[in-house]
Amino acid sequence: MAVGIDFLRAVCAEQNVSLLHQVDATYFLDDERPFYQFVRNHYDNYHSLPDARAQAIGRFTFSTPLVNNGQYWFATLVNRTRYNAVRRYYSQFQTAIKTYDWEQLLGITSAIQSSVMAVGASQGYTNMHQQAQAVWEDYQIARRSSDMRGIPTPWATLNQATGGWAGGDLVVIAGRPGMGKSWSLLKCMEAAFTAGKKCGFVSMEMSPIQIARRWIGLRAGINPNLIRQGTMTTYSERRMRDLIARMADEEALHILSGDMSKTTDKVVGMIDQLHPDLMFVDAVYLLSPSGMRLGYVKRWEALTEVIRELKQCAIKNGIPIVITVQLNRNVKTNSRRELDSGDISGSDSIPQDASILLGQRHGPGPFGYRYRYYDFMKNRDGETPDFMTNFVFDPPNFDEVPIPDDDASGEPVEPDASTGYTY
Repeated sequence: MAVGIDFLRAVCAEQNVSLLHQVDATYFLDDERPFYQFVRNHYDNYHSLPDARAQAIGRFTFSTPLVNNGQYWFATLVNRTRYNAVRRYYSQFQTAIKTYDWEQLLGITSAIQSSVMAVGASQGYTNMHQQAQAVWEDYQIARRSSDMRGIPTPWATLNQATGGWAGGDLVVIAGRPGMGKSWSLLKCMEAAFTAGKKCGFVSMEMSPIQIARRWIGLRAGINPNLIRQGTMTTYSERRMRDLIARMADEEALHILSGDMSKTTDKVVGMIDQLHPDLMFVDAVYLLSPSGMRLGYVKRWEALTEVIRELKQCAIKNGIPIVITVQLNRNVKTNSRRELDSGDISGSDSIPQDASILLGQRHGPGPFGYRYRYYDFMKNRDGETPDFMTNFVFDPPNFDEVPIPDDDASGEPVEPDASTGYTY
């Protein structure tokens, strides 16, 4: 029995718009979502739910007999969605019990409670006193914790400003092509992986072997160009072999090559299957939404839907999702003008939906290509301090460096590594 289909049929039969507003695409299974999208699109375009004639024209006739009313099917749909929300954490819960990891158990229990309570509570209002109590309880947890609350980033300034990536965050790194956005994601993944976090990495432009080559170069301290060209030293070859041997026991990293044709369903499916602590999506502007809504004629509309779906996915699963987008063509990569949200290319929804927004450009001075300057354009909870990193490759070095004073004539202190670089 397709619960989602029966719910939609009851909603349409009753013309119950209120019930439709209390669900979204996450309540439906993969084979049910086209039906939901049809009903939702019809309402968005015509401000009414499809009758039998509209269903026939759209070839989405709900043929199963209507047994109960919409409220019944809504309750059944909510219960199924809550069950699936709990099931996502089952393997983690079992592992935590077997290893007597009580802190992990408490975290999983809290995540389960949040996921279950979020289902069926889409009316959008709550009691302020209850939320105030939740704030106090969260403060007590933070007060007792000596560690960073969120997932650590590679850069101290960013950690200080954000407390690390938090569940539900949509983090955006924007830059012109060739600026090194993919390397920024890999550096962030290395910091999370080092902290023991399970990560997923989706690239819409690179093949799996390209991603792996960069990852090996970053972790082994080898210029990936030398790996690709087959010109490493004997010492570097030994480091690479040792790293690959150690990786046989590492199951916390998974990659997906987008080959420029993936939809958000693939990302969501990867998250549902692997349950990562953190997700990275490179070149998100090449993703397509899970279901192209009626009336899409421009790319920015599709990108708006992609951003919305990824934001919902981050909130639903309680994980951060870090993505890369492009800056407008008129943005000069070597300019000292501070970037702002208006420089983001593609859709106004990107800066609106982002929890944290960073703009990436060359560092100052004639040797700015050896550095990356990050304009901190938006922060969900705090200050927005800019910061700067190295950008060299012999060996790969993307560590944070001090920003030079405006009146200083010199460049930031260069690392000991060679200045060879690649994108």
